[in-house]
Amino acid sequence: MVQGRDEVKEAFRLSRSSGEDEQQELAGMSLHTRADLARANELERVLAEKQAAMDELEASRTLLRSFHANSPHHAYIKRTCGEYVSYNHAFAAFYGIDQELWVGKTANKVLPQAVSDIFIDVERQVMESGQAIESYLTIVLPDRGEYILRSIKFAVEGVRGERLLGGMDIDVTEEFRQREHLKAANRNLQQLARTDALTGLYSRGTFEDRMGREYALTERKNRSLALLVLDIDDFKKRNDSYGHAAGDDALRIVGRVLRGLVRAGEVAARIGGEEFGVMLPEASLLEASSLAKRIQAALADELCPSGPITVSIGVAAKGQATATWQDLLAQADAAMYEAKRAGKNCVAKILSGSYVLLAPCHVDGEVVEKRRFTPTRTSAQCRGMGSFTETAIPESRLKMNYREATTPDDSAELR
Repeated sequence: MVQGRDEVKEAFRLSRSSGEDEQQELAGMSLHTRADLARANELERVLAEKQAAMDELEASRTLLRSFHANSPHHAYIKRTCGEYVSYNHAFAAFYGIDQELWVGKTANKVLPQAVSDIFIDVERQVMESGQAIESYLTIVLPDRGEYILRSIKFAVEGVRGERLLGGMDIDVTEEFRQREHLKAANRNLQQLARTDALTGLYSRGTFEDRMGREYALTERKNRSLALLVLDIDDFKKRNDSYGHAAGDDALRIVGRVLRGLVRAGEVAARIGGEEFGVMLPEASLLEASSLAKRIQAALADELCPSGPITVSIGVAAKGQATATWQDLLAQADAAMYEAKRAGKNCVAKILSGSYVLLAPCHVDGEVVEKRRFTPTRTSAQCRGMGSFTETAIPESRLKMNYREATTPDDSAELR
């Protein structure tokens, strides 16, 4: 009986020991499984992140390819040695090459020397400084002509960390041409504003501007300044008799004569319908009078289909009675009207408050070199007025086309 009980106890002990071992074995197996699952989950996460990165990289490549393919500007990447790594379709189309022809080649191997030298010089500056450089490059391609490129070059880092050069060239040739055309058009407009199209002389606005500046300069420097005002005689009669084309011919002839006689620094302008002005810096009254005579002599040699061209000329010089350039112009203009009243085709100058008339005035068929008249009115009043006092020659000997003006319009009869 005792033996039976002992066997039962032993069997129970062995059975209990076996159960504990199984539990321990099962517990160990559970630990291994959880670790494997954790590693599997981590691996799956890493693979997912890698796939996402690869997808993002491919999307970037697709975007870059799309950018290169559709950009209208020339994009390219080069190594520091100058070899092309890649370039886009616009670049290839501009230079007339395919997408791979220039890869691995330097600019001096595929472009004219003058063009490649320009590129290399700028690219060297970019790589040395590490700063982007924007510049305008003018290049000449064989059989293509001249192009102007707005070039932006900058340093970039390659996939392996190497330094590369990126570039973007924009063809602005047409833009520059349009800008030059606009500048030329503006210059033409300025020239038209500055000059009289019919005579080629300066316009009145330009003349007044130059007069104002020159008068101010003479005030500061205490220099002399003289002025001529001349008017074509019987201009209205010429127009009425032969038509306005004949009047235009006369204006052109006077313009040509004045352009041929004025010197550098002097200004000749058409300041009215048939009225002209000549500004003479640093000239005396005598020098201005001499030019007036030369103008009349030159016109006498001109052949005009509608008849000889004569002018009446007024001469004035800066003095105590001229506080402004407008005063000087008014004096010369008034002197010109005195020349009209004296029979036209002569020169009148103001000297010591009196008008002095110069040849080619005629008295009884004889040329009179100098005659003096004292005006009874101020220079500002002389325009359109008809009264003066003769002090040198009897009135009966003076031949004049003259009558008293009763209205401002009557002064046209003097022209």
